[in-house]
Amino acid sequence: MTQTYFANFVEIPPALVFEIQQLKCYLNKNEAALLLFYAIFYSVLALLFTLCMKVLLSTLNDEYPKFQLGESIIGASPGLGYRPMATDTEAGSIIWYNKTTKNQWITTMKEFVDKNYKSNSSYMKDCRYGDDLLKDEMCRVSMDSFGKCAPDYGYGFGLGQPCVFIKLNRIYGWVPEFYNNSKELPSEIPDNAKEAIKNKIENGEPNYVWVSCNGQSPHDRENQGPIEYIPAPGFPHYYYPYMNLKGYMSPLVAVRFLRPKPGIVINMECRAWAKNILYKSNSQVREGSVHFEIQVDEFR
Repeated sequence: MTQTYFANFVEIPPALVFEIQQLKCYLNKNEAALLLFYAIFYSVLALLFTLCMKVLLSTLNDEYPKFQLGESIIGASPGLGYRPMATDTEAGSIIWYNKTTKNQWITTMKEFVDKNYKSNSSYMKDCRYGDDLLKDEMCRVSMDSFGKCAPDYGYGFGLGQPCVFIKLNRIYGWVPEFYNNSKELPSEIPDNAKEAIKNKIENGEPNYVWVSCNGQSPHDRENQGPIEYIPAPGFPHYYYPYMNLKGYMSPLVAVRFLRPKPGIVINMECRAWAKNILYKSNSQVREGSVHFEIQVDEFR
């Protein structure tokens, strides 16, 4: 009979050897069962995850968001943006103009325009104030309408009078409530915009989301010099509501700095004005406004 020993040559009884062999066989069977259990468990888990994702995706639509306006994370009050922006993140929000940086700003603006304002959609039309659009029609933003801020003039940078382009952030289905009466214009609108706004209203074009830009402090306002809003001090009604149509162009207002004091950093704040645009201004959270700095070292 074959005998089994430990390392110290102690004999293991045959009955115990049999029990060990039985235990080993039992453990091998349990290991196979355990592997089978985990395979089934994770397969069912993957199937449930796939079904949940399919149900979730079936509730979404490529054309419009499931949650809109007040129900959405971004809310029902649009903010503002500006262009050009520095490509170097370390530069922050300053637009620093001199002979060295002039071509850089022109190139940055050209790239922005080429990407967002070159649509050939058959639904695009040249709109005029008072136009009503069909369901799938959109209004073109013609860069030729920006006068001395147009591409032919280097967006103002070629003339030494830089133009900063203000745009309203898109919110699906948002319809502005206009300040379309001169008497109800908020007193906070700065004088450099209020006169141009009143002229638009008196000339029969009251339905705009108005835009104003002004220095943040008395020192900034003293140094900013005269400002011109091109082609108008606001965004006209026919660009709204935004309905996520392919090729849609966000309207722009060019803010042209005619004679800013050279060599001085000027802190600017631009605001959008409509009855349903909230305003909040601090370093962490902004609503209905945008901040940037501008410094012009040389005019040519």
